[in-house]
Amino acid sequence: MKRYMIKRVFLAMITIAVALVINFMLIHLAPGDPTQILAGSGPFKLVEYKQGVSITLEANQDYFGQVPAYDKLVYQIIPDSNTAIQAFGNGEIDVLGVMPAGSQIATLKNMADTVVTSIPNFGRYYYGYNFKSEALADVNVRTALTTAIDRQEIVDKAFGESGVLAEGYYTPAVEWAYNEDAVIPACDKEKAEELLQEAGLEKDSDGYYLHLSMATFNLDPFLNFSQIMKANLAEIGVDLTINTLDAGAFMELGYGGEGYDMYAMGGQVGPDPSMFFHRIGTGGIMNFSNYSNEEADELFATAAASNDQEERAECYKRIQEICAEDMILVPVAEDISVYAYKDYLTGLPYDTAVDSAAQTEFTYVTFTRNPF
Repeated sequence: MKRYMIKRVFLAMITIAVALVINFMLIHLAPGDPTQILAGSGPFKLVEYKQGVSITLEANQDYFGQVPAYDKLVYQIIPDSNTAIQAFGNGEIDVLGVMPAGSQIATLKNMADTVVTSIPNFGRYYYGYNFKSEALADVNVRTALTTAIDRQEIVDKAFGESGVLAEGYYTPAVEWAYNEDAVIPACDKEKAEELLQEAGLEKDSDGYYLHLSMATFNLDPFLNFSQIMKANLAEIGVDLTINTLDAGAFMELGYGGEGYDMYAMGGQVGPDPSMFFHRIGTGGIMNFSNYSNEEADELFATAAASNDQEERAECYKRIQEICAEDMILVPVAEDISVYAYKDYLTGLPYDTAVDSAAQTEFTYVTFTRNPF
């Protein structure tokens, strides 16, 4: 079954926004750096690239599909989100290409001629437990920590207006595979401390049942995210030391699987549920929990080899039950993309062309009125 698993996971992975199919000719036949060679057959042609400034495209009149209804598309490269939002408000750009922070969404909604919309992605923000940690070997301890953490507080304070609470162990964006009955325990600090005591833990001279470490990214929302977790756990007598790292150092630590009791991160688990294997499957590349479960692995393999959606759904729903039973990782917030654009545009990939265009594709855009 492993052969089918690899094939299906590969097909699933190339559907995500950051996965690109590379031109074979560029990699194997072009001399020098293939990233500097222009080759494509899409609806636009590259006219000009000013590094760090802008990318200018023009409509490809020889395109085999629908030719864009306008002549030129310019991507302005504005690294600072506040500057980009100001330029958008001034009418210098038509589509905001950066993801606004929760605190910036209200500003955008108050701008004239502006549409602000959001769509669910196939990712979640979550924290997980390292099964190599002796301190977390007891599922009752892991359940106690989960019960102590107020996920709604994290969503409200770390994500703001863009926050949506995660209720289950898989994304509801893939409706057919989502198990609405496998839910994350509600916050109950009194019950959490009782679970620690039932697990045989006693407070030390500093007043703590446990001293734990958690690795995460050194950027928001993880900075606020982790501080709220630290405060929540302190209320039940658990001391959490937070180790904030840049992306490279965090990934290196996670791949090594040592030196942390908990971790907090985010990532894609769709559009095909087979991608969830990477997070909790034995040997999964993003399985920073170092979790292994024979039943779960067999269910992933069965689902990967099947073309029957009902059979696959049964497998994935059982996997979510296993997540609830073993308390591997705990989703906190859904990954929601917020977009802002001018109201004279239609045919955007998060508007009427949502089923036709790629995430950053503007082939089908038309102007409903002259903005000038």
